Amino acid sequence: MFKQIQSFLSSIIPSSGPHQKTGATEDIRFSVAILLVEIMHADHVLHEHEQSLVIRLLEQQFVLDEFAATALFKSANDKMKDAVSLHEYTSRVNSELSYPQKFQLMTNLWKVVYADGQVDRYEEHLIRRMADLIHVSHKDFIRSKHLAEESTVC
Repeated sequence: MFKQIQSFLSSIIPSSGPHQKTGATEDIRFSVAILLVEIMHADHVLHEHEQSLVIRLLEQQFVLDEFAATALFKSANDKMKDAVSLHEYTSRVNSELSYPQKFQLMTNLWKVVYADGQVDRYEEHLIRRMADLIHVSHKDFIRSKHLAEESTVC
């Protein structure tokens, strides 16, 4: 009898555990998109090529088509305006991404910073804070910076 009740309840109440892979995947995509959009806006100057770069990075990282990546970008851009803290998004990155994936995210964040050809002090401050929040070591923070810088020069 207890198993029947438990089965019935689990069929009508959505699970919040690891069985909900689709929701978790969408959540991590959104969290990464929010961080990329946040760094894009850090210098308070928005360039169209920065937007294009963020969309392209989302396409590459999550193997999305342009339409899905653009929709994700727009959703993150709209939500970012109301966001008060990065904690929700960085904690999700910490719990769901491996260290190599976090390093790739840090490299992508630097690519967005370098997209306009200069590193603004607000961008520098925010990306350092993000690195701390997602637990990327200082050595890898610097390494990701150099990788991004080299990829924009070449």
